Amino acid sequence: MKHRAVLIVWSLLALALLNAGCNSPAELLPFLNAATETPTNTPTPVPTATNTPMPTATSTPDHAATRAAQSTARAVQILEEFKEAMDDLDIATDTGQLGWAQEEPITIRLSGASDLAYERLADGLEASDFIIQTDIVWSTESMIQCGIIFRADARFDRGKHYEFWFLRFSGLPLWEISFWEGFEYIASSSNGARSSSAIDQRNNANNQITIVAVDNEFTVYINEIRQGRYFDYSDLADTGTFGVAGFQDARRSTCVYENTVIWVYR
Repeated sequence: MKHRAVLIVWSLLALALLNAGCNSPAELLPFLNAATETPTNTPTPVPTATNTPMPTATSTPDHAATRAAQSTARAVQILEEFKEAMDDLDIATDTGQLGWAQEEPITIRLSGASDLAYERLADGLEASDFIIQTDIVWSTESMIQCGIIFRADARFDRGKHYEFWFLRFSGLPLWEISFWEGFEYIASSSNGARSSSAIDQRNNANNQITIVAVDNEFTVYINEIRQGRYFDYSDLADTGTFGVAGFQDARRSTCVYENTVIWVYR
C-alpha cells in the first residue's frame, strides 16, 4: 500500500509538470485560427518540442536519525556532567559505564494515612556495584520520607532489597540505609537512623543524594557532603534492580525525582 501511494503521488507530480511546460491558450490561438481557414500550399508550422524539466529529487528528513543523534548528544552531555560531579566528590569512574540516565521527572504522590508508593527505575537494570545520584524535591503537609531502592528483587512488595530513606521527623532531618523483605524491616545497614545538617528540611527543598555501593560497603553523600562509609557483611543482597519511593504520615505529600544517573561498576 505504501509503494502504491508513492507511485500515485509521483504520477500526479509528473502530469502537473508536463502541463506546466505546455503553451498557454493565447500562444495556441494562431494555430487554432489557421485550422479554420482554407488550406494553402504554405506549410503549417510545427511547434518546436520543448524539454520538460524532470523533478529534482529532494532528500526526505530522517526524523528517527535526528532523534537518535540528539539522544546521543544528550547522553554525552550527561556523562560529562556526571563525571565532573564525581571528580568533585573524589569518586572514581575510571572503570564501569553509564547504566541509565533519567529523561523525565518522576513524581511519587501520596495521600491519606501511612501511604507508601514506589516506582521502578531503568527498565529493570540490575547491578551489584554502582553509583546512583538523584535530585529529590519533597513537599508535604505532614511528615514525609523520600527514598531510593537498590539491589532489589523484581517485586519490591515481596522481595529482598535495600532502601535509603531521608525524612523530617518533628523538624529533625534523618537518613538511614536499611534492608527489607517485602514490607518487613530486617536490619539497618547504617547503624540506625542518623541525623544530618546537610539535609535541607524546608518544604519544597531540593536534596541531592549520592550513594556508592561496592561489595559490602556503602558511602552516602547528601548535597555533596560525605556522610561516611557503612559496611554490611550480612550478604543479604548482592545485586538487583533500582527504584524510588515515598512514604507519608497523613494528608498529602510528593517526592519528585530528577536528574537520576546510575553508573554501573559491575
